Amino acid sequence: QNLTSQNANLNEEKEQQTTQLQNKAEQIANLQTQQTQLQTEHETRVQELNTQMDLIVEDLASIKECKCWIYTKPIRDLKKIFGE
Repeated sequence: QNLTSQNANLNEEKEQQTTQLQNKAEQIANLQTQQTQLQTEHETRVQELNTQMDLIVEDLASIKECKCWIYTKPIRDLKKIFGE
């Protein structure tokens, strides 16, 4: 009877550990899914940031060209006057 009691206790403990392992496996799976989602989100944000940076660089280059065009206007006008 003592062995039967010990066997029952061991079986119960085994079931508890099995349940705990299953719960931990589910937690790991959930965390892996979250990690994948976060990595995807990170990559998307990096791409968006790179796109925004490219647009800013293009805008700055355009502004620089416009300012150069404005600053050199008097010289261009003089060239028209003197026929160069």
